[in-house]
Amino acid sequence: MPLPDAQVKEAIARKWDESSQTYDDHAGHGIKSDEEHEAWKSVFKKAIPAGAVEIIDVGCGTGEISLLLAEMGFKVTGIDLSDKMLEKARSKAAARGMEIRYGKGDAESLPVDS
Repeated sequence: MPLPDAQVKEAIARKWDESSQTYDDHAGHGIKSDEEHEAWKSVFKKAIPAGAVEIIDVGCGTGEISLLLAEMGFKVTGIDLSDKMLEKARSKAAARGMEIRYGKGDAESLPVDS
């Protein structure tokens, strides 16, 4: 018999909580160089419509992309299931003096107004 959705989501959140402390250290996680930073910005400049000012970073993890988007001038809300990932994201934003709203949430049921 399959697990109820709530149990599955709790297990997912626990897994991400466990990996939060070293997440940015793994290959492909975290922005590691100025070149990579500029490449991400270039992609977002092409992908985000002109005039867009508010962005929801769903599954924001440790907040790397949230930080980059806020740096580009967007109002960013980061949503994640993992409390520990959100703690890391909030800490990184505070260390950089960035105002980013972070909250616990589920990508299947976002806690934001539409």
